[in-house]
Amino acid sequence: MSADAGDGGDQGCIANQALRCDGDTLVRCNNEGMAEVPESCTLGCVASELRCSDVKPSNNLAQFLDLAAAEPGFDFGTTASIDTDSGTVTVDGKPIHVNSAMLSQVAAPVIRVFFVRSLTTTDVSVTGRNALAVVAAGDLRIGGVFAASAVVTTAGAGGYNDGTCQGGQGDLIGNGPFGGCGGGGFGSPG
Repeated sequence: MSADAGDGGDQGCIANQALRCDGDTLVRCNNEGMAEVPESCTLGCVASELRCSDVKPSNNLAQFLDLAAAEPGFDFGTTASIDTDSGTVTVDGKPIHVNSAMLSQVAAPVIRVFFVRSLTTTDVSVTGRNALAVVAAGDLRIGGVFAASAVVTTAGAGGYNDGTCQGGQGDLIGNGPFGGCGGGGFGSPG
């Protein structure tokens, strides 16, 4: 509300005008110009411009943020498996339904996109030839191992080889550059 309206004046605010950011919430004037209404900003509020952030990932995953906000939150229990080919999710030995979609890319693997309000999990193993993305409107909490591998000669999650985009053997001791894949933090070639 304007300063006049807030201290007993008869003037309201300008209808639909952005007024301020309160953390990740944009506060606007309502349609009638008489009250403030909060608008949750999934990607944060930009105070300098009084708007919700619209930073979009370059891989077209932003389109799933609105879908994620309407989904339930999930707890994947102690052990879970995700098959990126079929979209099957199994939690502690039992299949559950999690909405997903396939997203094609140019000169890159297809992505199986799971969209959830939030996700809590301990250990997860991922199989299938498609890449994996999890889009959440809230928190993603991984309390254990999230195991996914993409091996060109073996069909792993997101395995992809276009002849030019592939990892190589790491060189830990040699004189050359340290190329290739990471060794998982244990000092061995990837």
